[in-house]
Amino acid sequence: MQPMCDWLACRAADEEVMAFAVAEGRVLITTDTDFGTLLALSGDARPSVVLLRGIADSLEERHAAIVRALERIEDELLSGAVALVEPNRVRLRSLPIVDPG
Repeated sequence: MQPMCDWLACRAADEEVMAFAVAEGRVLITTDTDFGTLLALSGDARPSVVLLRGIADSLEERHAAIVRALERIEDELLSGAVALVEPNRVRLRSLPIVDPG
């Protein structure tokens, strides 16, 4: 895990961050719900996104939550998924997100 600012400008547009993650084969880990929305609107199958919700702000607690979740969801993230990681549960949605109607 490395901060996005190591590769792109810290204030890069969400679309630029997503394009970089796709090009590099990376999974985005974020607290920003915009990435899930962008994926849903685009219909794209990549990049996978891990959305942290209700996890403490300390890097140690975030890291621990991510490691615990990855033990269960790694395969899905490799196939393309959005994961919502909360303190007591993990929810998954496969990509692409398609409107059933």
